[in-house]
Amino acid sequence: MFITKNHNIIVDEEIDTLMWDDENSAFVKFDADKNKNKWSVYSSDGTKIAEADSKEQAFMFAKQNDYDPYIAH
Repeated sequence: MFITKNHNIIVDEEIDTLMWDDENSAFVKFDADKNKNKWSVYSSDGTKIAEADSKEQAFMFAKQNDYDPYIAH
């Protein structure tokens, strides 16, 4: 589940097709891969733009690239 700035609730099934009107927003989501656990960073149009080993690294990547990161569950 993900809660937007406007307090809209979006369930996991909707995240893959999420379209935001804020180009500077990115969301960070935990992904359990069969080989390792990772944190993925997605742009506002749902494109995966990075993977990280920790939530902190994922947030740091987003901020360094001028994105406002938000957590997605």
